[in-house]
Amino acid sequence: MAQTRSGLGVNLSLWSGASTQRADSTQTTHFNLGLYSSVHRLTGLGVNLLGARAAGDARGLQVGGLFAYDLSDVAGLQLSGLVNVNGSTVSGLSVSGLANIDGGSAHGLSMAGLVNVVGAESLGLSAAGLINMSGDGTSGMQFAGLCNIGTGMHTGGELAVLTNVAGGSLRGVQVAGVGNVVANDMHGVQVSAVGNVVGDEMHGVQIGAVNWATSVSGLQVGMVNRARVVRHGMQLGLVNLTPYTQWQPMVFGGNGSAINAGVRILNRAFYTILGLGTHYLGSDHKPSVGAFYRAGLLVLAARRLYVGGDIGFQHIETLHNHRSGLPRRLYKLQGLLNVEYRVTRDLNVFVSGGYGAVRYYDCNHTYDRGLIVEGGVVLFRH
Repeated sequence: MAQTRSGLGVNLSLWSGASTQRADSTQTTHFNLGLYSSVHRLTGLGVNLLGARAAGDARGLQVGGLFAYDLSDVAGLQLSGLVNVNGSTVSGLSVSGLANIDGGSAHGLSMAGLVNVVGAESLGLSAAGLINMSGDGTSGMQFAGLCNIGTGMHTGGELAVLTNVAGGSLRGVQVAGVGNVVANDMHGVQVSAVGNVVGDEMHGVQIGAVNWATSVSGLQVGMVNRARVVRHGMQLGLVNLTPYTQWQPMVFGGNGSAINAGVRILNRAFYTILGLGTHYLGSDHKPSVGAFYRAGLLVLAARRLYVGGDIGFQHIETLHNHRSGLPRRLYKLQGLLNVEYRVTRDLNVFVSGGYGAVRYYDCNHTYDRGLIVEGGVVLFRH
């Protein structure tokens, strides 16, 4: 093909050796159309059936049937069927069927069928079918079919089906189907189905089956919550653990259930109780069993004297009583006020009073309700 004057900036190309414009440092391409093209600098429109390579900057619209490969900065819109590979900063929109790979920063919107990889910071929106990865911090939103992974400061939101991992700090929100991890401190919210981890200080909220942080200033909500220090906040869960946690066996009875045994997990003033009991239906019925969970507060009112209160849920299995027309299972909601006295270093005694209602699971009706009176002992208070 005859070569066009460089000043026109037109590159019609079959491949790099058969084009209307040489790919040298004197050339700027404003319009490129071909099968595969190699240009120095693109400022305008480039469309290639296979792909194109730019040794310098690419600014404008670049479309490749398979790939786009730019060694320097990219600004504008970049579209390819398979992969976009950029050696430096990308500003604008990058869309590919499989992957966007940026050696520098990404500013704007990056969308890939499988993966977005950014060597430096990612600013804007990143969406990938599998993974978003950044070598430095992120600012904006990240959506991934599997996971978002990056180092440095993360500011904004991360949503992943599997997990979010921030190698630095987080200022924002992480939502994942399995787990979230922040290596340093967090100011924000973590929500997952399985677990959340903050390596340093957590300021905000963690919601998951298991939550772990070095220092908590905020709220942990889960089945198991673990913190070395709870500075300003609260742990709400079946089991709440700190270095100050006391595990205290309990045995007690009352008119609500005759015999009960459990363990109280006490953290300073807040506690939870897990236990089992029997004879929930009274002495005129056959034995029934159940499991209960309670959460409450206990404070020192005077020397050796503690006062507090808790609310609780109990699942009841009626066992053979269902043959008499009772349902197989019921549940009970209750609230109690407690007075506890320290007899010795290893023994406390307590009495409780309150109100409870036993209800059906399968309909909005009450089976029984009334006042509750209980009493028992707490062992090994250390």
